[in-house]
Amino acid sequence: ITDRTVFVLGRNIYTKYKLAYPLFAHEIVHCDQQNYSLTKGLIWWYRYLTDRGFRLEQETEAYQFQFRTFCKEEKDRNRRAVYLNELSGQLSSPLYGNLINKKKAHEEIKNGT
Repeated sequence: ITDRTVFVLGRNIYTKYKLAYPLFAHEIVHCDQQNYSLTKGLIWWYRYLTDRGFRLEQETEAYQFQFRTFCKEEKDRNRRAVYLNELSGQLSSPLYGNLINKKKAHEEIKNGT
């Protein structure tokens, strides 16, 4: 966890900085996954922290939507490739518990477009 980590609980997004629109879209997916509910959000967080498969599923969905959102505005293939590489690195990072390797993360995010 870093000072740039973003948390969602229910319908609230907690962050110290302004989010770029694709990252905001990623966090909205987590709001939706929690049904915009504090109670369901707490249940979601318990499962997220204790079930690695669930965490990967939830983050993959959010990263896929983040990438799709980015691609709606960015038409340059090279910039898309760079961004996809960044997202793949994030999804495969220690932040999420090294749930997936970078190559597989790349495939999963890209397949969601």
